[in-house]
Amino acid sequence: MLEGFDKEWHYVDANHRYAYYTNLRSGTYRFLVKGTNENSFMGEQPEILHIKVLPPLYATWWAYCLYFLIICLILWITFRIFRYKLEIKEALKLEQIEHAKSEELAQEKLKFFTNISHELLTPLSLITCSVEELRLKYNSKDSVFNVMKTNIQRLNRLLEQILEFRKAENGGLKLTVSFGDIGSFITKICNDNFLILGKSKNIELIIENPKPHIPGWFDKDKVDKIIYNLLSNAFKYNKINGKVKITLSPEGAVSDFEYKRLTVTVGNTGIGISEKHIHSIFQRFYEINYKDSEKRGNGIGLSLTKNLVELHNGTIQVTSIPNEWTEFSFSIPLEKTAYREEQIEDNSGIHSPEILPDIATTECAETTLPEKSEESQTDKKHTILVIEDNEELLQSIRNLLATQFIVYTTTNGSEGIDIAQSKNPELILSDIMMPGMNGFEVCRTIKQEISTSHIPVVLLSAKISDEDKLEGFQVSADAYITKPFNFQLLKAQLLSIIENRELTAQKFKSTPLTQSIQVSLTSMDEKILNRAIEAVEKNIENPEFDLQAFTEEMNISNSMLYRKLKSLTNLSPNEFIRNIRLKASCKLLLEQKGNISEIAYRVGFNDAKYFSRCFKKEFDMTPMEYIEQNKTTES
Repeated sequence: MLEGFDKEWHYVDANHRYAYYTNLRSGTYRFLVKGTNENSFMGEQPEILHIKVLPPLYATWWAYCLYFLIICLILWITFRIFRYKLEIKEALKLEQIEHAKSEELAQEKLKFFTNISHELLTPLSLITCSVEELRLKYNSKDSVFNVMKTNIQRLNRLLEQILEFRKAENGGLKLTVSFGDIGSFITKICNDNFLILGKSKNIELIIENPKPHIPGWFDKDKVDKIIYNLLSNAFKYNKINGKVKITLSPEGAVSDFEYKRLTVTVGNTGIGISEKHIHSIFQRFYEINYKDSEKRGNGIGLSLTKNLVELHNGTIQVTSIPNEWTEFSFSIPLEKTAYREEQIEDNSGIHSPEILPDIATTECAETTLPEKSEESQTDKKHTILVIEDNEELLQSIRNLLATQFIVYTTTNGSEGIDIAQSKNPELILSDIMMPGMNGFEVCRTIKQEISTSHIPVVLLSAKISDEDKLEGFQVSADAYITKPFNFQLLKAQLLSIIENRELTAQKFKSTPLTQSIQVSLTSMDEKILNRAIEAVEKNIENPEFDLQAFTEEMNISNSMLYRKLKSLTNLSPNEFIRNIRLKASCKLLLEQKGNISEIAYRVGFNDAKYFSRCFKKEFDMTPMEYIEQNKTTES
């Protein structure tokens, strides 16, 4: 019997004196054996054999210790991995929160800059008008006025830069390329805006342009902002007695008048950019904390510059040796094929070699408008209504326009509509951002009212986005002018609109056939004019069709009919009736529907001689001359 394994004794005979044990667990056993003699007598005390079964290697105590340690290690690693993942998750969540807050802060900052820019554009317009008013008052060409004008333009550019940056952030920037001399264009920017600044700061400006002309396709507005930003920084971060150098390098010459790319390099002997900042310099709102507070920026200019260059399918890079030399270099394509069809503003015909010098001259010339001489101006003054909530700006505009206009003013949109209905001005100039009724609502109301729909409306605003301009034209505005504005250009545009209306009226009066009249009118005015023509043609043979019958046919008052016809055709109702009768006679004369006397009666004239006199006065020829002229034309 094996104690610890067997539960009872095993008996064997003389033929089987052995015992087999397998699958014994490790441990200590006693093997007990009793024997009998020949008389079958069994002894009381068995013989004992001590047996020790060793455990396998994997079941030893030190193996179990190792297992324990491995389990502890696995648990520790699992805990660390779980904790690491949790930390990563929390860090990612925190980063997302910080990014969201940073983006929110950036948008709030940008929104603040944009609002401030809009607020500053109105007083800047006031300053512009005041300077222009002083210049006209003293009839001065003093350089002081040029300095003021240059700095006003500089401030205006800075404000526009912020608004342009907002558009870049919202994906609203659009490219519009046209053909021109980019070399002369960049040179003009340098000379007009930075020569005086360089002299005032004792900084030398060097322009290296190896070619007399560098023609190509580019967006003038975008290139202007890129060059202006880079040069502004070059002067801002420069040293006294420093140097700014701009180099133009056309590449890939196809011919003397065609290049594939242009690389522009702007370098300066300024304080430079350290290596730790140079890779982040184009990030939005990234600022380098210079000791000199005057040299600290807002983190907008270079970010916008990079956006504009990339929008122009170009690249930009910067190299700098602190306190020695800093150089910005950008490259843009000049080929037309580098841009999409919708990005191209076709000015076909101007890119021929023969007229290229004229382009350069045109682009580099000062934007001026010829003033009308006193002798050419008539004594008659045009009437204009100005609606502007800023009383100082309103007064300045009034003073500047008073030399050529009879000016009505108001600071309220609702009052402006009332004045328009009572005074019937020839044009309305209205601000957009006003308390109560804004400029869009004023324009919409003016164009929808039958008594005022004929009055041109020009919107004046600090809002320069394409969406705002589109909204202005959607309410049928005749022009959209952004603040601050050049007063001479504003006055020229107002006069141009009025003169175009007068030419339209003159064209209607002098055109013999109503079918050939093409005038630009609002839908309401066009309907009224067509109704008036139809009313007269319907009663063309009735010599008794007079003003009273005309107003009854039109179903409007005498004063309203007079106002509409006078504004649209520059004819009184009676003159309008006679004009339409004469136009109808032209058709009958061409069709040879009778002799002159018969035709005169058919169009409502009782006297053939009177008809001939009226025809001569209206079309500057007699009925017979008209017939002969058209016969000659046909032959």
